[in-house]
Amino acid sequence: MVRPSRKNPTIRDVAKAAGVSIATVSHVLNDRREKVSNETRERVMRAVRELRYRLPPKEDRQTAIPTHNVAFVVSDLMPPLRPEPDYMVDALLAAIAVLASRGYSLTFVAERVWDAVGEAARRKFDGRCDGVLLLAPPAFGEGAKLLWERGLPVASIGARLKVQGVSNVDVDNHRVGELAAELFLKHGHRKVAYVADWNQQVSTYERFEGFLQAFEAAGMPDAPIGVVLDEPPSPEQVRQAQSRSLKQTWSKMRYLGREIRGADAQGLLNCLGSDVTGILFWDDGMARHWVTQLVRAGVRIPEDLSVIGVNNLERLVCPEPRITSIAQDVGLISRTATSILLAHIEDPERPAENVLIAPELVDRGSVAAPRKGPLVLRDPLSVGALQ
Repeated sequence: MVRPSRKNPTIRDVAKAAGVSIATVSHVLNDRREKVSNETRERVMRAVRELRYRLPPKEDRQTAIPTHNVAFVVSDLMPPLRPEPDYMVDALLAAIAVLASRGYSLTFVAERVWDAVGEAARRKFDGRCDGVLLLAPPAFGEGAKLLWERGLPVASIGARLKVQGVSNVDVDNHRVGELAAELFLKHGHRKVAYVADWNQQVSTYERFEGFLQAFEAAGMPDAPIGVVLDEPPSPEQVRQAQSRSLKQTWSKMRYLGREIRGADAQGLLNCLGSDVTGILFWDDGMARHWVTQLVRAGVRIPEDLSVIGVNNLERLVCPEPRITSIAQDVGLISRTATSILLAHIEDPERPAENVLIAPELVDRGSVAAPRKGPLVLRDPLSVGALQ
C-alpha cells in the first residue's frame, strides 16, 4: 500500500506509485478508456485513492486543495421527476442545514451524469468539491463507483448501493413492503398487487422483496404480484446492477411498458386482474394518480379496492378518499447521510456505513376487508366487469 505524503500529492506522484507515465495517468483521469487497459486503469485509480490525490479542475493544472464544498447530485431532472419534488426538497434542505452548521457550501448538480460518467465527473466534480451526496441514484451504471475511485468520499441518500467505499442511508424498504403486507393480511386479503413505475430505482425491488417475503412467511407465496410500469431491464443492466434485491427479484416481476402510465383505471386493472383486492403503490404520487382514475370509474376505496402509498405526503394522501401511507423521515435520512459524508471527508480511512431508518405505517382507513367477487366498474361510461 502506498503511504500518503504530508504535502498534497501531484500527478507525478500518482504516476510513480502506479508505475506508469504521466500521460497514462491523464488518460485514466480523463476516462480515455480506449488508450489504457483495465488493469492499468485499476492500478492508477488505486494509487489515486491510496495517495489521497485530489484531482484539480479540468482547466487548472495546479494541485487541488480542499474546497469546503459538497456536491448534491440528482441523476435526472427530466419529468416525471423521480424522486418526487417533495422528497428532493426535504433531502436538499436537510443537507444544507448540516453543511452550513459545519462551514461547508453545497453545489446542486442536476444533469444526466450517468450517461457519460467519465466526462461528467471530470467536468463537474474534480477539484470543485470535497465529497458527493447522491440523491436516490439509479441501480444501473457506474456513477457512484467512478466517483469513489477518483478519491471522492460518496454517500447515497435514498438508495442502498452495493459499491465499495460508498455509504448508504435509506428507509428500510424491506420493512416498507412488510408493513403493507401485514396490513393486507390483517384484513384478510389473499390477492394483492405491488405497482412501481421505474425500473432503475433500487427501492422498486427492495419494497417488493419485503412484500413478497411477508406473504411467503404467511404461507401465501402466490398472493402478491409485482408489476412495473416500465420496460424490463436488460440482462446487461441486471448484471451491472449495484443492488442485491434487484438481482433477486427482477425476474419475479411483470413489466407493462411506459405506455400503461397513460391508461385509465380499466387499463391498469385489466393488467392486474379482476381478482386483485388491494394495491401497494411505490409512492404517494402513484397512489393518488391511480386512485383518482379508479374513483372516476366508480371504484370505491376501500370497499371495492384497498390502497396503500409510500412517503406520507399530506398534499397527496389527505384529500378524499384518504390514503393509508407508509412514512419515511427524509430529513433524518439526509442529515444522517450528510454527517457520514463529512466524517469521511475528515477521516478518509473511515469505513463505509449502511444505515436503515425505520418506516412508520399511517393508517387512514384505505384498507378494509376484501370485496367478494370480481371488481366491477360502476361508471356507466366504463365497461362493466373486468374478466
